[in-house]
Amino acid sequence: MPAGDPAEFAPNKSVPGDNIAAMISSGPDAGRFDTHGWLSGARQQLVRGTWMPGSAPSDTIEDTNAIVDGKTIAQWTEGWWNWLYHSPSDQNPLTDTTGKFATENNTGPVFFLTGAFVADPSQPPVERYFDVPRNTPVLLPMVNFGATPTAPLIAPNGYPYQSPNGRGSSNAIRSAENRAIQQLYGSVTNAFATIDGTPVTNPFADRVNTSFFSMGTAQAGTVATDFFGEVAGASLDPVKSGGYWLMLKNLSPGDHTLTFGGSIAGVPNMAGTYDPSTGRAIDYPAYSLGVIDHIHVA
Repeated sequence: MPAGDPAEFAPNKSVPGDNIAAMISSGPDAGRFDTHGWLSGARQQLVRGTWMPGSAPSDTIEDTNAIVDGKTIAQWTEGWWNWLYHSPSDQNPLTDTTGKFATENNTGPVFFLTGAFVADPSQPPVERYFDVPRNTPVLLPMVNFGATPTAPLIAPNGYPYQSPNGRGSSNAIRSAENRAIQQLYGSVTNAFATIDGTPVTNPFADRVNTSFFSMGTAQAGTVATDFFGEVAGASLDPVKSGGYWLMLKNLSPGDHTLTFGGSIAGVPNMAGTYDPSTGRAIDYPAYSLGVIDHIHVA
């Protein structure tokens, strides 16, 4: 999404009755897709690498079915969304342009990376500098998205489309979220990553889907309310997400360079969204993602 400019975010809306919205987050252009729905991808770099020439990034990438510290990678992506959604809006990793907030509430057994909001993809990507504890796996989204049952989508012009009153049944909400996730998958045109200059082969094989999960309650003054349009006090349950993720392991001490990101072509008539001014579903806009992170493993 745009670099720290909520007005540039993709539209957020909900379906009448289903009251779902879409959001997309992370990367120079993160948008949102909350059924609302969300998308989060990023191009980031862990700079000053120690990879040996010709070394295979796959040696450092966990299989998507791997268990990491007792959890599946899908479960870790659920934790990633909880971490992001509940981050204070004035100290969050999405609008951070220096790396100052990269470690905020990021002290668990897996280190989370995210992208940055960038208003104009033609501009240089945001660059960040921060440390990652040694022997800590790193989770990053090339392109990711999710759906929540309450938040409105925010259009590119910044106009907040409010969700209609009331909620649909749990089955209706889950159905709308499932449809929106599938539409977003169909709209992904690119996903990529390199580790110290070596490309990750077949990034689309790193597809990770969650089950329905809960993110608790939307809190005022957080990314959930201030960037994704959730209503403070609203229940963020059920939630579902998908996308293309990498879980990195065995990063050696020292400096590394990582790039990752992707693109969405846009989604006409997004499932689970509603524009009260037209009485129809919204057209989700196209965008690309990109960031540079300079990371030191110590």
